[in-house]
Amino acid sequence: MKTTNIIRKNISKIIGTSLVLTGITLGGWVAYNTLSPTQNTDHVDHTGHDHVRGLDYDESDLEEAFSHPTLRDEQTYDSENFRIHYSLKGKDKVEAGDDNNNGIPDFVEDVAKYSEETKAQQLALGWAHPPTDGNWGGNDLYDIYLLAETEGGGFTDGGAEETIVGDNPFTTDVKEKNSAFSYIAIGPRYEEASLKKSRDYLKVLMAHEYQHAIQFGYDAHEPTDWLWEGGASWIEEQLFDSLDSSHEMLDSVFKSPDSCQASYGGETRIEDDGRIYGMWIYLQYLSENYSPDIVRSIWEEARFRDGYEALDAALEPYGTDTNTTFKNFMVALLTRNFEEGNKFPTVRLEATVSSDGFTATDGVGQLAADFVELDFDGIQNIQLEANQLEGQIVGIRNQQASVFNVAKTGITLDANDFEKLYLIVFNPEHPTDEASCSISNYSIAINPTTKNVANTATHIDTAKNFETPIVEGLVQESEGFFGNIVNSVASTFGLSSQNDTQAIHPPATLVPAYLPASLELSEAYTEMYEGSELTILEYLSEDYDAEDYLSIVSEEAPAATVEDVFDYWEYDLTEVDKTRIERQVVLFEQFIEDGETVQMASFIKGNQFIELSSNLSKAQLRRVVASLL
Repeated sequence: MKTTNIIRKNISKIIGTSLVLTGITLGGWVAYNTLSPTQNTDHVDHTGHDHVRGLDYDESDLEEAFSHPTLRDEQTYDSENFRIHYSLKGKDKVEAGDDNNNGIPDFVEDVAKYSEETKAQQLALGWAHPPTDGNWGGNDLYDIYLLAETEGGGFTDGGAEETIVGDNPFTTDVKEKNSAFSYIAIGPRYEEASLKKSRDYLKVLMAHEYQHAIQFGYDAHEPTDWLWEGGASWIEEQLFDSLDSSHEMLDSVFKSPDSCQASYGGETRIEDDGRIYGMWIYLQYLSENYSPDIVRSIWEEARFRDGYEALDAALEPYGTDTNTTFKNFMVALLTRNFEEGNKFPTVRLEATVSSDGFTATDGVGQLAADFVELDFDGIQNIQLEANQLEGQIVGIRNQQASVFNVAKTGITLDANDFEKLYLIVFNPEHPTDEASCSISNYSIAINPTTKNVANTATHIDTAKNFETPIVEGLVQESEGFFGNIVNSVASTFGLSSQNDTQAIHPPATLVPAYLPASLELSEAYTEMYEGSELTILEYLSEDYDAEDYLSIVSEEAPAATVEDVFDYWEYDLTEVDKTRIERQVVLFEQFIEDGETVQMASFIKGNQFIELSSNLSKAQLRRVVASLL
């Protein structure tokens, strides 16, 4: 096997170790990529599967393909609708405390109580009851596992072939195709962070994760990530408005408004980290301006359509569509025209432009926008030079926002009519998925004119929450203190520095649908090695004290089967375990590196040879592989 695979795939571990040796923790290096305390470990596995099965499955088969989480000396506690699985021993030991002396830990009873409450609240809003699991967890109650691996957060797991029930028996008025059951896992105790110690945090967490359970009941195959996580974050705001638990994710939208709408966030820009969670604010815009029911309507349409087609279908009864609402949503970001907009960040300006004009350097992603301040006096003609982009002028005066469309021939305005003047450059193209994200560039020309001033606004919005935004530069991961440390360590080990690689959006085919809660994407890039282009994804632990890592490397396969690839590299298969996952041959290896056990997995996907290396357990790595296949 080519040694580059092992070296490159373990760069995260090498760098992490070196940072600790220099007195800097691994967590410090990736601290700027962490999500909010509420969201940082939430995960939803909603990968698509080809086969639809009912509940008449063979439970022995289900155990192998969609297995129960394992707890030492497992205990269970049943409420009316939920079964809580917990342990009193080992790493998953539930938080101590039994104030009512009934033999059930208070934390377990809290989980059951808040699960029942959020179920009742969400169903009262009209959401459909998710299907039961056919005794998968020991009875037909919804299963919640208290697991230390969630590190105080949670995830909702479902969507595997065996979980698909097809038609949800609880929706008698419609026939679903991909309704699925699921289970929830959360931490077994309140954490040290002040929010996580509170019962408020547990309430919010259960609301978020149970919304995922409901979503699985509508369409486990829905491919649009932001609808999953944005919707689950949006429900937090609906049920617990005063806690503002989702507000921490707003920077990912306000400070990176030009990021592609399908972007997961955090891959190529620090500012948009967690964007799929932050997109709850768009759903909030829809609920405030049309109806709170519209978010549920999107999922009702998602049973038969995907992504933006479902969104368009849900918006049609209101006489609008995806592009119109996104365009107006961008105006709302600028003016902070939301019910709680006075609490929100100000949007990041791309530039302040005078009569000299402006040419963008990083463009605008799909269904996204740049915000440019127009700083000139008198009557000027503003020309937007771009192929596919659209422009809107927003003039602020007396706490009102006048909105003008920019025609192909430009627009003429008198700046003296307004206190502030802004150009919003909007990209109306729809991304099919994250892999298709791209940017469109533009330039702005401003010239004095004697033409008539445009005096008819398309509409006027309130600007009572408006605060003057400023031009903010972007933080580059390869710059600054941590970037220099990383490049220095890479040089020490004879590896390429970050500046020698090409940063990319992670290909959707390489992004695992399942990841242990401790890991976050740190880097995605390509690199040439001996004539082969390697695509590399590096995942590191968000925890300051942990050193978990996962590296994924892909290249064009030199042979048709994974065994032939190993033979091509003259690699001995004696110590390699061969197994099948999702009908694909996967080779697992285990070895010791610097006193630590390293697990590796290799397989063929399409025409790509893919290798994973990690210090995760083999069971966890196997689950990551399954989610990729």
